[in-house]
Amino acid sequence: MTIRAPRPVFSVIVPTLLRAEELQQLVQDCEDHPLVLEVLVINNATDPLSWNSPKVRVLQQQENIYVNPAWDLVVRESRGKYLAILNDDVLFNPKIFTFIAKWLGVPGIGIIGPNNSCLIAPNGQPILRPTNERPTGWGIAMFMRRDAYTAIPEELRVFYGDDWLFRNSPRTNWTHGNYPIPTEMSVTSGDPKFNPIIAADDEVWRNLEFSPSKQPKIARIVIQLSRALNAHIRTQKRSAISLLIKAQD
Repeated sequence: MTIRAPRPVFSVIVPTLLRAEELQQLVQDCEDHPLVLEVLVINNATDPLSWNSPKVRVLQQQENIYVNPAWDLVVRESRGKYLAILNDDVLFNPKIFTFIAKWLGVPGIGIIGPNNSCLIAPNGQPILRPTNERPTGWGIAMFMRRDAYTAIPEELRVFYGDDWLFRNSPRTNWTHGNYPIPTEMSVTSGDPKFNPIIAADDEVWRNLEFSPSKQPKIARIVIQLSRALNAHIRTQKRSAISLLIKAQD
């Protein structure tokens, strides 16, 4: 019996200014996973960067084009069926690719990103839930089918890229928790020199108009069904525990 190796489907996208210590380990972990087709590192720093691997490609920029334009550029350059857009300062067990890939094949799934529980969670089995609000931390590691990516307005350079993708997703977005993704958060964008650009992004975001969409209503229905199912499961567990206790008395 011949066991076929899994077909690589992910293009991993990592913009960097070479300020995160985690970058080398992150790229190595992603490169080693059999579901990863390629790792595309867009280097916004002037210092050169290279990897001795056929799966890793560095897109060197002459100047900092900032994170949102970097996402747009690398998505156009990528070849994978699925996209994984990662901050350069995150680390996680790469087995998450296997878990996420199964869900991205399910009809109706939009973009999947972590919630804030991943910032403090111990190792555990990821828990996936639909969401109609972008949770804290969602943009540090986003996974999606290629058609879920919508090009970000060029006026937005540092902030709100994840908000834009969330709002323009063609399907219901989901979030996963109970799985650790440690990060320092804003290693680069926290630099005060980016404050004027972030202020400009704030102004652009406030003036953007979003057309009404059916997606939030659908998302609310899915969330209600998910909560009802989870409540039913909890009730069944409590009933089973109660019966077990009575049987032991």
